[in-house]
Amino acid sequence: MNSRCASINKILPFSCVDGPGNRLAIFLQGCNLRCKNCHNPYTMGICDNCGDCIPTCPQQALSLQNGVMSWNSTSCEQCDTCIQQCPRQSSPMTLTYTVDELMVITRKYAAFINGITVSGGESTLQLPFLIDYFKAIKKAPDLKHLTCLIDSNGTLSLNGWQKIAPYMDGAMIDLKSWNEDTHIYLTGRSNQRIKDSIKWLANNNFLTELR
Repeated sequence: MNSRCASINKILPFSCVDGPGNRLAIFLQGCNLRCKNCHNPYTMGICDNCGDCIPTCPQQALSLQNGVMSWNSTSCEQCDTCIQQCPRQSSPMTLTYTVDELMVITRKYAAFINGITVSGGESTLQLPFLIDYFKAIKKAPDLKHLTCLIDSNGTLSLNGWQKIAPYMDGAMIDLKSWNEDTHIYLTGRSNQRIKDSIKWLANNNFLTELR
């Protein structure tokens, strides 16, 4: 059994825009950039369980259970009032999955997909989970045909890429700007590590897409 956990914002069983073919797309919560034009701004922050959003929920779908935010997906109508109330734009509408639980979901759709794409947020912030999940995919006789891709902002260290390389099939990197000053303005961080990631991935035949 593998009980390593990840905070997941959303799972799309069938996506044709997150890599080649039909893919299971998994969006992890949390990001280390603060892009002005973020496509998924609600995946940036990690909920700190303050509970301030609870009374604002029209459907009373939020509560604190032993000091931890609990989200009732059945009652929720996805109005995003909670996100609008959060100063970090953090979504409390996340679920925690173990590797084993995600493997069950993967097997449910395996016959209809070409592979898995893990996105975010920035999925590599939860690298140990990614390594264990991809490793489990590659070791499973009924799943090892699925390609495992990472959609990333490229801020992972080269050491991190080297750790997950044996278990991934490629990475799609989103570089906001080649110019350093413009990148800092747009994201709040330097792009040097991202450029290093792009070069390393390209040189090792792991660069699936560069945006």
